[in-house]
Amino acid sequence: MAGEFTTFDIIDAIGEGIKQIPQLAAMKFTDDKVIRFATLQKKFKDVFKIFIGFDQVLLTAKVALDCEAGICALFNLPEVVQSYKKIIELVGKLDLESARREQNKIIDECIKHQSSGNFFLSIKTAFNATVKPLGLDFGYPRPPIHYAYKW
Repeated sequence: MAGEFTTFDIIDAIGEGIKQIPQLAAMKFTDDKVIRFATLQKKFKDVFKIFIGFDQVLLTAKVALDCEAGICALFNLPEVVQSYKKIIELVGKLDLESARREQNKIIDECIKHQSSGNFFLSIKTAFNATVKPLGLDFGYPRPPIHYAYKW
């Protein structure tokens, strides 16, 4: 029926996917609903790899939710990757205060790019500026993201 949509339960969908698709081995979880992530971790951690994809909860996911890996939008930026690596190291040393400082650096970077007006365009621009000295140019973001912006 027009105008209606169907919702599905991600936990049920992953459970069915694991049963029916032998190659299904991992997913990127990009959602700020950490309770869903926690439920997925508890239910499927031994048979399915879940990468956190929400930059702002990396430390929470690592410490409280036993997350082993992340794939985040800001991982295109070297300073964010360094903070993420430090979080992993600092959590291993049980230095949560320092790990929290690194998480806050990532949050500040998120805020900076979100306040630019177009989060992904801002990240792409910053990434291109980082790799330009290496002789690399990855161009504009894919449409439709760049249509309303001048370069």
